Amino acid sequence: SPQALLAGLGKEILEFRVDGSTEAALSALRSRGVARGDAFAVGARVTVPLHEHAATEAVAVIDEERLRVSEIATRVPTLDDVYLQLTGARIAEAA
Repeated sequence: SPQALLAGLGKEILEFRVDGSTEAALSALRSRGVARGDAFAVGARVTVPLHEHAATEAVAVIDEERLRVSEIATRVPTLDDVYLQLTGARIAEAA
């Protein structure tokens, strides 16, 4: 069901643009326990479903890891996020 798909993305989404390697940014967030395997990047935009952590914790990790980011925002997950999560890797590979 759509509700189950949305629930799988957590209660909040953290999204930002990174100046540098998106893989390094995702790796840093995953190693600190903020991001899970469902975090992904398309182009320079990184999307991190927040399951157990608050956005403030994720932003603190971004700061501590000295990641250069811009356009940082949080929002409630949408069905568009479900679609991007399911197709994001293929989109990134095709780019």
